Amino acid sequence: MKSIFLAAVVVTLSTFVFGERPWNGYPRLDTSGLNFESHVNHVGDRATLVCQSRGGDPLPTLTIYQNDSPIPRSAVLDLYHSKYKLSLVVYSWNVQRSDNGAVFKCKQDWTDPSTGETATSFSETTKQISVPYKRELEDQINEAEILDFIDELVRMTGSE
Repeated sequence: MKSIFLAAVVVTLSTFVFGERPWNGYPRLDTSGLNFESHVNHVGDRATLVCQSRGGDPLPTLTIYQNDSPIPRSAVLDLYHSKYKLSLVVYSWNVQRSDNGAVFKCKQDWTDPSTGETATSFSETTKQISVPYKRELEDQINEAEILDFIDELVRMTGSE
């Protein structure tokens, strides 16, 4: 008598979620149209900051900060390219007098899909902008008028 044995093999497929951290050395903060160290910036100059990261699966979220406050999402352009694993946040504006002394930095948040934990890092360098006060012609004229008025008062009162 022959015995037939049937064996049942049960295969359980599990879904493993692995994340890929962003590359070392990121995020980076670059500038365009604005030099933070070597020349004077003037009110009205066009400035652009680019916060960038490479790598990461999922791609990280980037934020540009000005004086420890995040630039509103409505004021920046978010660009992501999953094929090249590139993340960019672009902030472009016309320099104002109130920007004088402002410090900018770039923040990267990446959430590990396997643990749900978020890793945060900042750009190694920060950028500080200098916008010295540039007197307008109107200010100079008004000052000259005031000095003329004071001279006239002095002459009228004879208190020279």
